[in-house]
Amino acid sequence: VNDPNSKRPKWKHIGDKSQWKYPMQVNNKILRNTKEVIVVESIGDMLSLWEHGIKNCIVTFGVSLSPDTLSLLTRLDPDKIFLSFNNDSSNNGAGNKGAYQARKKLLQFFDEDQIAIKLPNKYNDFNEMHLKEPSLLKNFFNV
Repeated sequence: VNDPNSKRPKWKHIGDKSQWKYPMQVNNKILRNTKEVIVVESIGDMLSLWEHGIKNCIVTFGVSLSPDTLSLLTRLDPDKIFLSFNNDSSNNGAGNKGAYQARKKLLQFFDEDQIAIKLPNKYNDFNEMHLKEPSLLKNFFNV
């Protein structure tokens, strides 16, 4: 159970997450075929998207793009990159700020029209959207 007052970490990452390219080992062909990439903060967000058939996503394990993730995106050369970090506007704004910083980094490699910031609009993240109003998630990326 996810207790907001708990001091326990939500996720435990072991290893250098800046080098992770998750879940590329299972959705590499999907990313190459769709030519669209949805960039999310956490495995929970990715799993919520997958449950709705949206499998063209990668996880950053935080609110910044690592050099390895930037390299991956440039190799994929997608037509569209959706930066879909958490919408933390009612809290500390970390996901919102992270999305704008990621966009700034991506503009060094991609045209402006290839990059879109698309944060969850009614809920903090896709996992919350999946649990509370799954129909919103199904149509979020026009899938």
